[in-house]
Amino acid sequence: MGPGERGVDMTKALYRKNIRQWEQWSRVVAGVAMVVAGLASASVLGKVFLVGGGSFMVVTGFVGWCPACAMVGRSIQDDDRVRS
Repeated sequence: MGPGERGVDMTKALYRKNIRQWEQWSRVVAGVAMVVAGLASASVLGKVFLVGGGSFMVVTGFVGWCPACAMVGRSIQDDDRVRS
């Protein structure tokens, strides 16, 4: 039996998304802006922090999972229950 044959959705087995789609895209845009600003920065420390932080934002935006949101227990399902 393969991994998907037991009725397990493998996309949800590894992690659960905890940010909405609009948040994902805003993270990607902000992350790219941070990387560009970091590459244009004159100081080495500015480059390290902006490129590193921007890269992290881009990755979390593409994946849809925020570690800070996970630490406080936020999930998309919780947001849906509050709105209804």
